[in-house]
Amino acid sequence: MEPPRRTGLLRGARKASVDDAKNARGRKASTVGATGKSLLKTSGIKDYREKQLRTQQYICPLCARIIALSDSALDHCHKTGKIRKVLHRWCNAVLGRVENWSGRSGIDKIQFLKAVVHYLEAPQTTVEHPSHGKKRKRRRRK
Repeated sequence: MEPPRRTGLLRGARKASVDDAKNARGRKASTVGATGKSLLKTSGIKDYREKQLRTQQYICPLCARIIALSDSALDHCHKTGKIRKVLHRWCNAVLGRVENWSGRSGIDKIQFLKAVVHYLEAPQTTVEHPSHGKKRKRRRRK
């Protein structure tokens, strides 16, 4: 039996139609949902990210470096859906990895990150790893 083919779409996702694109134009960037919460529409993400980036003075709260708009990501909590801040794409990816892993493993992410800081600040041994400092020969591709 042949394995199922991957279509490239996420579970439950659908391709956007031409009508969807037409309907997205001219909509407000955010609305108030049935629960009274302020909802940001997909078409308003870019504008909101730019505005938030300006309020952060283009500084990433995680690495404290300047963020270019092209290298920015609008970070949000996956439990509540609330937007937090704008991060570098890389910082957002690292944070997402930690949060996803901690959620799946049941480990508290704050305690884990505190343990990481403690571990990195701890004294090191005097023994060097064998691969440290060696220049590796690059393999030639065939």
